[in-house]
Amino acid sequence: MSRTFFGKALSIAIPLILIVLILILKPVNFRVLINGFLTRRIINVIIAVILVQVFSKTMKLGRFDVKLQDAIRMITRSKILGVIIPSSLFGLLPMPAGALVSAPFTEKAASYLGFNRVKTFFVNYWFRHIWEYSWPLYAGVILGSGILKVSISKFAFMQSPLVIASILVGLFPLLMWTRNHPSKKHEDLMKFNGRTITEVFLPVVILFFLTLVFRVNINISLLISIGLIYFLSKIQAITFLKSLKNSIFSFTTALIITVLFLKTVIEKSQALSPLYHSLVKSGISPIIVGMGIAFISGFFTGITQASVGITFPVFLSILSKNIYVAPVLYTTGFMGVMVSPFHLCYLTTKEYFKVSTKDTYPVIVPSALLMIGLSLIYLLV
Repeated sequence: MSRTFFGKALSIAIPLILIVLILILKPVNFRVLINGFLTRRIINVIIAVILVQVFSKTMKLGRFDVKLQDAIRMITRSKILGVIIPSSLFGLLPMPAGALVSAPFTEKAASYLGFNRVKTFFVNYWFRHIWEYSWPLYAGVILGSGILKVSISKFAFMQSPLVIASILVGLFPLLMWTRNHPSKKHEDLMKFNGRTITEVFLPVVILFFLTLVFRVNINISLLISIGLIYFLSKIQAITFLKSLKNSIFSFTTALIITVLFLKTVIEKSQALSPLYHSLVKSGISPIIVGMGIAFISGFFTGITQASVGITFPVFLSILSKNIYVAPVLYTTGFMGVMVSPFHLCYLTTKEYFKVSTKDTYPVIVPSALLMIGLSLIYLLV
């Protein structure tokens, strides 16, 4: 049995086992579970995950991974900027499994630095999420500001130092990995080519404008952008059906459906409630308890807004006295999401780069712990 097959089987088995155990301990009516799972939001997420896979395959078919690097080299010679820009750029666009979209671009850029799959995974995964602390389009930011009854702009401004911290935390291993690289720059700037720039950025710009400015459903926006790539790259239309079929019946899609069902089971069974209540009553420092609950919530749901939605209301009395506790709880919950085996971005990009949890945790966990530490320093300052 190959290591890859074993890893895939384990990835599916763990959430399935958890589903069975939770339902044994906390039985839930089957109809309640199905109604909770077959919601418009979850169906939209599943469709988005499928279309993101099609988008990623289409980008590679149209050689957009190469074209984007050419476009970046028309602007900067830096190989380091070249490896950061793709995931950071797409990170401004919240979408399920969004790190999968930037993966082909980061992969190409990382090849110029000689990165292995684990290093490439980390750069793509980490910099995809640097904006989630304060970018006002992320659900966690919107929910956090709503619970605290402050404007989104005020909440985003309060959280913005964490974006800077996240960039620095991501840059540290990147600069360490490249310190002995013979050249951190391309030989020269490429000659400006308007057609290349247009082909690369037009589908992305349209995706941004449709989703962020005109508030078009992400799935419709993805379909339009995919169609534009087909048109610009003159790819045969029949390949869309093949990519769609492969994406629908992919391991990634099966895993995402399983994880989303686990999330539904956790929500409907309220299986974590006893743990939350016991922590609250434990007599430990409220901030430490809050961090524990935030991390557990983020880890087991793989969704930032779930952590915010569970933690912030419980500790509202503390947050009302010192609003700067919010960045600590938010960061701790988000770091739980970042190391969660149920996080959609983690699942899909781990699969894309063919790396295991054992490979990725040694680089993700220290960075996550450092971010939690920096959020505590931010509170003390």
